[in-house]
Amino acid sequence: MSRTVVISQPTYLPWLGYFELIAKSDVFVFLDNVQCVKQSWHNRNRLKGNNDQLIWLTVPVKAHPLDTPLSKIQILHNPSIWRRKHLGTIQTCLGSAVYFHTIFPFIHELLNYEYEYLVDLNISLIKFFADLLGLSPNFVKASDLNPQGVRTEMLLNLCQQLDANYYYSPMGSKVYLEEEKHLFVEEGIKLNYQMWEHPYYLQGGKSFVSHLSVLDALLNIGPEATRSLIIPNKRENNI
Repeated sequence: MSRTVVISQPTYLPWLGYFELIAKSDVFVFLDNVQCVKQSWHNRNRLKGNNDQLIWLTVPVKAHPLDTPLSKIQILHNPSIWRRKHLGTIQTCLGSAVYFHTIFPFIHELLNYEYEYLVDLNISLIKFFADLLGLSPNFVKASDLNPQGVRTEMLLNLCQQLDANYYYSPMGSKVYLEEEKHLFVEEGIKLNYQMWEHPYYLQGGKSFVSHLSVLDALLNIGPEATRSLIIPNKRENNI
């Protein structure tokens, strides 16, 4: 039986391609045991403003040593004005979207929950969006599996623990994975890279802007149409 594993860092309000990765996985691993990077997707993402400009939503985090793993990054709650700002920005940018009133109440509830750690906020949002899209892999956290090694060795160890025979990787990992691809081959694990192109869909505004948070598609065209962008054809487990 084939078993596809995807390993990716939990990001804030991810883009559509993140959910294409989830759609292709049997097991989706939140890589929460790696170092948090400043000014990254870990704690921010973007929407399109009324004039087609990009508007960033950033979750403030507490000061921490550079080597702090993602699983230990704490949200800054004092002041917690960021919650009101994010909800207000979403309403300003997408308040006239067709599915706003259907989905926004759930976003309001999730963002107002007092999460201590950034990963818990991110994972809760990701799981909510995945459920809306009808995606139901087995979600696990790397920190719960305590993988051995670093970089490629750690990814391989996670795949081995989860009995994977396919590893579907974000394209960003190709730079260093290709050099050590033989490690996966030796263990009987086929390595594939995400080659997914961002699709067009109906947005508000004058021009289409891609690579926004998945919120933009969900509120504009709804879960069913958004799912069809991610899974246009019947899923093939061997990718």
